[in-house]
Amino acid sequence: MIWKDERLQWNRTDYNGVDLIQLYQSEVWHPVMVPLSSARTMKSVGDDSMYVTIFYNGSAHWISTDVFSTTCHPDVTKYPFDIQLLNFLIDNIFVVFGGKVFQQIPMGTNCALLLADIFLYSYEAEFIQSLVSEGKRNLASDFNFTYIDDVLSINNPKFADYLSSIYPSELEVKKISETDNSASYLDIMLSYDTDGHMNTSLYDKRDDFNFSITNFPFLSSNIPSSPAYSVSISQLILYAKASTKYTDFVLRARRLSNKLLSQGYVCDRLTPSLRKSYGRYGELVIHFDVPLSRMVDDILTLTI
Repeated sequence: MIWKDERLQWNRTDYNGVDLIQLYQSEVWHPVMVPLSSARTMKSVGDDSMYVTIFYNGSAHWISTDVFSTTCHPDVTKYPFDIQLLNFLIDNIFVVFGGKVFQQIPMGTNCALLLADIFLYSYEAEFIQSLVSEGKRNLASDFNFTYIDDVLSINNPKFADYLSSIYPSELEVKKISETDNSASYLDIMLSYDTDGHMNTSLYDKRDDFNFSITNFPFLSSNIPSSPAYSVSISQLILYAKASTKYTDFVLRARRLSNKLLSQGYVCDRLTPSLRKSYGRYGELVIHFDVPLSRMVDDILTLTI
């Protein structure tokens, strides 16, 4: 909280350039704040151990925290499908920065990702509830939402028409898919083929960089060789899970092999890693219907 008290002004030149001081809140006037809906005893916010920062121009900054138990009157008619707690959480998040208090989601913090998800969900849930209450259940079933950095809509040509009804005006939503048949979502590229089947492949935005990325260990480093070679197994598992088509899997695996070979790895040790991953996680590649010998040739032999 910030206020101005002309009685606390001073000339900095008279006090060796001192432009601020800190006093206990008991030593200076400050507003008294009392929660009116307290569930227990009534008490003011803060205690005498907290400080008020006084600036030379009389500006007083008071950052006070406390824990209270309060009462509320929830409407449980739609429980557990209501969003009252979400609205309460979003409406009561405050950030202190530069001596000022802002009501906003604290981006860049550990909780920011979850809070952003909740923020989007609160609007999307209200929109769906409004459609259902209006008897438009079929229309409501056409909408599917996802979170994090992207909002994904599949097989719903009406989605763009309802954006202004779903999200607040200050939230800018941009269409980033280049075609109506493909789109990247998080780390996956989604696409429909001519038969109407959806295919997936790994999407890595770093592929578009015009400089090389060092993202795997060099054998010349201090990392033991066994964990270093295990990198190939974990990456092959990732590629197999993300790829519907064998060609996409092989493309990624071949890039990995070339990368590792350029960083000191040897083909004689990469081959056993590939065979091991095929033996342990065969269920991930069985849909490719490709024998191990061909897979080894496609990934390693053609890269040498």
